[in-house]
Amino acid sequence: MKIGMMSDLHGHMPEIPPDLDLLIVAGDICPDLFNRKTAKDYPNLQRDWFERVWIPYVQKAGAKKVMVTWGNHDFCGHTYDSNSTFGNVEVVIDTLLEYEGLKVWLTPWSNQFMEWAWMDEPYALREKYVRIPEGIDILVSHQPPMGCGDVYFQFDTKRWDNIGSRELRERVYDLKPKLVVCGHLHKGYGKYMVGETSVWNVSVVDERYDLVNPVSVIELERPNEEGTDVAGDEMGQGRFGYSPSGGWKWPVGIESQ
Repeated sequence: MKIGMMSDLHGHMPEIPPDLDLLIVAGDICPDLFNRKTAKDYPNLQRDWFERVWIPYVQKAGAKKVMVTWGNHDFCGHTYDSNSTFGNVEVVIDTLLEYEGLKVWLTPWSNQFMEWAWMDEPYALREKYVRIPEGIDILVSHQPPMGCGDVYFQFDTKRWDNIGSRELRERVYDLKPKLVVCGHLHKGYGKYMVGETSVWNVSVVDERYDLVNPVSVIELERPNEEGTDVAGDEMGQGRFGYSPSGGWKWPVGIESQ
């Protein structure tokens, strides 16, 4: 199975690799401005762009299945009453999806900061994260767990600090999914570990919102009779050992960049 992953497009439409079985999008899809009108004040303009421009773009890429959640720049997400389906594209909030035996939970939230979309206080997010079920293979979260490429200078305290989610990190430790896919903090692009779980920040833009990173790709394989199949990734780590999970062979021990 060939899985593509991206986050933090902010209106960019990067080239999506061909022949994907599954494409995962971890939020911040849309641009903020529409003829000088902000998405916060005019979310329906952003929604129109999302449905008229972005959905056809991602469908044209040809992935068999596309799983999407929102990010803090996606104000249009609040204009939908519930989860939405556009052909092979499912856009969901705190929802479990399945594809070819993989169980994927998608959640759009980030720690409260100013007045962006899909944000809440950490104590409130703890209540959302506790609903993530056991037995998932992939956890898709817009924000990263604490300790994963999240050291930023805080102007209020005048110091460098981890700003990822402590509550999400605790839940990852408990659930031990094979993979966490996230974004939100652009310069955190790369791979990390939380306990036994690989965490991939797949932001495609940098701090200046320039498109600099490709869509990340991982390939899983079914074990053969001898159990010697291998698969690889395209984020600079090459090939590595695998262990079976849900009928697929998964990467283990991926180190941070």
